[in-house]
Amino acid sequence: MACRLISNKLHALFVASSFLFLHGCASLDTLMSAADIREPSVNLAGTEVSALSFDGAELTMLLNIDNPNALPIKLAGFDYAVNVNGKPFTQGEQHSGVDIDARASSQVKVPVAFKFSELANLFDGKENRDELAYSIDTNVRVDLPILGIVSIPATHNNRIPIPAMPSIQVSDVNINSLGFSGADLTVVIAVENPNTFGIDLTRLDYNLLVNGTSWAAIKSTDVLKLPEKGKTQINIPVQLSFADMGQALFQALTQGKAMAYKLNGDMTVDTTLPLFKNVQIPLVHVGAFEAR
Repeated sequence: MACRLISNKLHALFVASSFLFLHGCASLDTLMSAADIREPSVNLAGTEVSALSFDGAELTMLLNIDNPNALPIKLAGFDYAVNVNGKPFTQGEQHSGVDIDARASSQVKVPVAFKFSELANLFDGKENRDELAYSIDTNVRVDLPILGIVSIPATHNNRIPIPAMPSIQVSDVNINSLGFSGADLTVVIAVENPNTFGIDLTRLDYNLLVNGTSWAAIKSTDVLKLPEKGKTQINIPVQLSFADMGQALFQALTQGKAMAYKLNGDMTVDTTLPLFKNVQIPLVHVGAFEAR
């Protein structure tokens, strides 16, 4: 039965070939009907975010090709164009062929990587910079019997978040007590999550230097939860000895002089996004404050 079916299909191809030779102006639909050849269906099933970081992302396009014919066909290649916020961003092309069995389907995965810094000129100030609206246009080239290369278009639209670094800085230094031998202070560290997704600060390891002198070395594994667009603060008690740090510190504290600080270390964060977990972030922040 299978041999008879293949023989019938080959006969149909021979008839269609003869028809094409004798009637060069025949329509594509007529030829496909004569040979019982149906156009494959191509569906850009979507995109997966296969990698995400504060620097950039990698998308994986999922192309589904369904062959409804009784003979195998070949995916001859495809090209694609990625648009961001309605503006052209990048494009590419692949020529490697993929064989698709008779009455079978095949899926092709295409990675597209980019850095968020490359998108700066695609924002004109009006768009929401918390997420990225993109579209992918593809043209899939399929090699069909008799007909040759046929191009089939497909389009997919979606959005992904644009992660932003959480900020950590000294927001205040409060003098609890001040004597001739030393001072008892509370350093207030402000932590802000600028993202539209939640962040858990799972580890914080840093050194606080003021005017070049170490005031506090902190290693914390207490989980600090930051909701989307949320803020919180960390209060750090600090005991200072003027005998060790000198009278310059005493004068700066008593006279309200500005002092330079540096936060130096690293932190680990988890997010509510499935692909954005256990992210290591270097921490370097400099600024100035006045104790009060």
